Amino acid sequence: MADRTRVTDESTYRYKGIDHKTGKHVGGRISAANERSAARKIESLGTVPTQIDEVSAEGLNRELRIPGLERHPNLGQLAIFARQMATLVGAGLPLVTALSATRQQIDNKMLVNALDIVRMQVEQGMGLSYALEQQSEVFPPLFVSLVRAGEVSGSLDVALNGIADTYEREVKLRDDIKGASTYPVIVLVIAFLAVIGITWFIVPIFQQMFSALGGELPLPTRMLVAMSKVMPWLGPVLIIGVFVVVVAYRLNRSKRGLRKVVDPFVLSIPVVGKLVNKVAVGRFVRNLSLLSGAGVPLTQALDTVGHTAGNVVIEDAVVRVCAAVRDGESLSSAMGREKVFPSTAVQMVAAGETSGDLDNMLGRVAGYYDQEVKSATERLTQAMEPLLIVVMGVVIGGMIIALYLPMFQINSLIGNS
Repeated sequence: MADRTRVTDESTYRYKGIDHKTGKHVGGRISAANERSAARKIESLGTVPTQIDEVSAEGLNRELRIPGLERHPNLGQLAIFARQMATLVGAGLPLVTALSATRQQIDNKMLVNALDIVRMQVEQGMGLSYALEQQSEVFPPLFVSLVRAGEVSGSLDVALNGIADTYEREVKLRDDIKGASTYPVIVLVIAFLAVIGITWFIVPIFQQMFSALGGELPLPTRMLVAMSKVMPWLGPVLIIGVFVVVVAYRLNRSKRGLRKVVDPFVLSIPVVGKLVNKVAVGRFVRNLSLLSGAGVPLTQALDTVGHTAGNVVIEDAVVRVCAAVRDGESLSSAMGREKVFPSTAVQMVAAGETSGDLDNMLGRVAGYYDQEVKSATERLTQAMEPLLIVVMGVVIGGMIIALYLPMFQINSLIGNS
């Protein structure tokens, strides 16, 4: 019996890494049974891997990876990771052991892959903050800066707990805002679909009845009938158009060109703009307080937290504030020239600078705006509920009245027929 050739179940991996001796970035391809085996082979070559991607596999075992569609870890998942790491590090476990144990509790594949690479780099002697920095698509600059500050001060567990607290508050704030906006969005969607449904399906039935009776229809009814004639093609166009706009915005909302248009417009909306401004200012001050309290220099902290505000107008203002502080100006004076920072925040920061307790005062400012956002969200929700009911009543009720106006003439129309 002829010998059968043994087929090795190996895949090809493309990798990038840092040469352990020279510190230069290198890359190449390697064959291995799995990603972990590939990482070990790469390490044996004297390279610390920073990215490993499968480029080929056999049969149905091949994993489909579409660039740009990987699900990034959200703030809640990062908060869980930071909290677990803080607990394990605080208990005295080595970083490699803590990373391995935490990795087992993570569901997000992108975060798991990043943690595998971070663990291998830490095993090679790389600092945790530097290893996290190599995974910039997963770990934001704020996360990395706080970890680095914790490493320098010898209080990594405290820094990780601070990250978890900040992200948990941010998640709760987002959940509160989403909860408050859910009802208005649902009502508007129902009203939009109801208008399309009535003009598309119900109005033609009444139109046939009115045509049989003869006579001239009232102006509102004629307008509704005219709308129903174009709705068979306008309705699908509107639905598809709204869907395309929403998807396009979600895919491109992080692009600065779009944000330069959308963010100033959002801030100019009455009531909503003030709420968005408070959210952005509160987020900026909280993150600045966290970094400053961890021992990060003020200018470096401003550079790091500038992009975390979530609104390009405030981010640009922070850039100008950072430049002024770097030139020797006080933080409160620089903030006072920017219209996006409320006078209350500027005055509280000035009080913190005068008392020499800026870190604590920044934390108080963040707490103040957290409460302000919560109260404003509740007031906005209470005000919008009756307003939306009135809007739906006017739109839907107006259409129904337009349909039934000819009924008041039905006796005369029947008598003339």
